Amino acid sequence: MLHNGRRKAKIVCRPAFNFPERRSSAPRLRSSASRGRMRSVSAPCTLTHGVLNALSVFAPESDYKTQCIIFRILIVLAAAYAAYLLRRLPPLTSGGSCVRMEKNTEGDLALNALELDTVLLSPDRTCLEILDQTLLPGEVKTLHLSDMRDIWEAINLLRVRGAPAIGVCAGYALALAASQIETEDKDVFFARLRETKEYLASARPTAVNLFWALDRMWQTAEAHASESIPAIREILFAEAQRIRDEDVAISRSIGELGFALLHHGDGILTHCNAGTLATAKYGTATAPMYIALEHGWNDLRVYCAETRPLLQGARLTALEMHAAGLDTTLLCDNAASSLMQTGKVNIIFVGCDRVARNGDAANKIGTSAVAILAKHYGIPFYVCAPSSTIDMSLASGAEIPIEQRAAEEVTEMWYKKRMAPEGVGVYNPAFDVTDHSLITGIITERGICTAPFEDAFRALGF
Repeated sequence: MLHNGRRKAKIVCRPAFNFPERRSSAPRLRSSASRGRMRSVSAPCTLTHGVLNALSVFAPESDYKTQCIIFRILIVLAAAYAAYLLRRLPPLTSGGSCVRMEKNTEGDLALNALELDTVLLSPDRTCLEILDQTLLPGEVKTLHLSDMRDIWEAINLLRVRGAPAIGVCAGYALALAASQIETEDKDVFFARLRETKEYLASARPTAVNLFWALDRMWQTAEAHASESIPAIREILFAEAQRIRDEDVAISRSIGELGFALLHHGDGILTHCNAGTLATAKYGTATAPMYIALEHGWNDLRVYCAETRPLLQGARLTALEMHAAGLDTTLLCDNAASSLMQTGKVNIIFVGCDRVARNGDAANKIGTSAVAILAKHYGIPFYVCAPSSTIDMSLASGAEIPIEQRAAEEVTEMWYKKRMAPEGVGVYNPAFDVTDHSLITGIITERGICTAPFEDAFRALGF
């Protein structure tokens, strides 16, 4: 069943495809999770160096047999410690990337998100320009990244986040990687391109746009395998730009369809950030609000759930909506029921990272609880899903892999002091799956789908 009603109403970065051989001594940005891992290796580091220093006392005056024994012990200790570090430390960045901070004045931090670009290819096509969303709203910083390890880290640590934005980033990244492969041998070229594709795909397991964009770029390269390597590089750059341009058009279409569901004065609840910061422009769940503003609707009320533990709703969605001029209210995640009881919420829009063919939808942790509450209070609950997030290969949400994130995000990230006992277990899934029975409709750029969702998807050509 389909619903299509409409309401009238310079830093130059040196190319360095050194993946995965080269490590950098340059400073790198670290999350609190990374800092936690760094702290976790300090004690073994001290112990190992202490043992090495103690053993060195015997070296100068020992006989040959003793020296051989000490030498073997040192080798074992060094190898064991190296293996430990490789397991505990996050991937290192490479010196082939440039990081430039572009910080606005304090008064400019109330920014218009529509004027920001989350992911762009630099004009000279040597870097990805990524807005570091882990620092918002306090700082506006653009990262200029050319090395695949840095780009992998940016995706993994949520410097770039939101399924559509991750897809755009992946498209640009693979095109950039192709430009950095210095070979005239096509077999070598495609082998290294595939290696990079698989490496980038490992950054995050749930957001299907990551795999979709990488597969699309790979298929484009394969379809033009008869062309010269320079020609393939240009074709990949063009395809990556098409992915971005399509994302803008898709988000706007979702916004127009979502706008048709609104009424003047509506209260809109959203969870996490599926705004323009999560896409190339407009967002998905926020796109109806941006379209409403274009129509002169200034009377909508937006309620942003804070979205623990990373606070995307507080840091990002509230920033976007408030800066856009909408009446914006922030609430704790566990206040959603209380708010719905008041009757102030008329409709709910959320984004998603993957939708199974039966309509089950994976979105940021806490979304399914909002959907359950919405069902109880009789509030329409809509998932805003670009076609790239609809995975017809999965029968249900039970098949969607759910990313588990670092315990430090829960226990200490936002606090001056650790807020949980040392040694306590932490359950920190990044996403949950909302059952299709709780979803009023799934808004795609092709139309609004209602149950049975598989039939609706197939009717739209998915």
